[in-house]
Amino acid sequence: TYYYSNESSVINVTFDYNNATLQVLEYNSTVRRFGNNVSYFLLRVYDSDRGVYPNDTIVSLRITEDFENFTVSIENTTYIGNVSFYYDPSCNSLAGVQKWYAKIVDVCYQPVETSIRNLNVIGQLNISILEPRNNAILNRNISYNFSSFVADECNNIINYANVTWYFGNTRIGNAYNITYRIPNSYKLGLETVK
Repeated sequence: TYYYSNESSVINVTFDYNNATLQVLEYNSTVRRFGNNVSYFLLRVYDSDRGVYPNDTIVSLRITEDFENFTVSIENTTYIGNVSFYYDPSCNSLAGVQKWYAKIVDVCYQPVETSIRNLNVIGQLNISILEPRNNAILNRNISYNFSSFVADECNNIINYANVTWYFGNTRIGNAYNITYRIPNSYKLGLETVK
């Protein structure tokens, strides 16, 4: 028995990422931090090398919470090229215009990103009247301090809100704290301060 072996010559091959595109189909540009409000993002991946909308391609959604740094990273996979995300901002996210973008992070594809877009995160302001106290008795022709405190739904103190005071239906000032003199001719009886 003769043993015979033959080897082919050595060749080199290069493996490369598939070319792809990442398209934003729809998204909510505004989301409230208060309650169960979520922002929806829908994107589509297209594999231009194979001419298909792939399944199981990993895409990451990146969002800022401090207007600058992309601290939120949510990953999901495609189905027939489509991938969706839901984002419910917490109190870690500052209210205001945040930024977001999406990126293909799958090892089979080139790291394609969308452009950076805006996401308006809306907070809820809560105002508390500190003075005068509820059911206080105020006398005419005397000046009283009217003071308030403003915080958001995350209990962050807000020092830059617009506060307008009303005594009954009369606007009496525009500041957190004001002094108002009750007119001598003001009607007697119950009145609303807001």
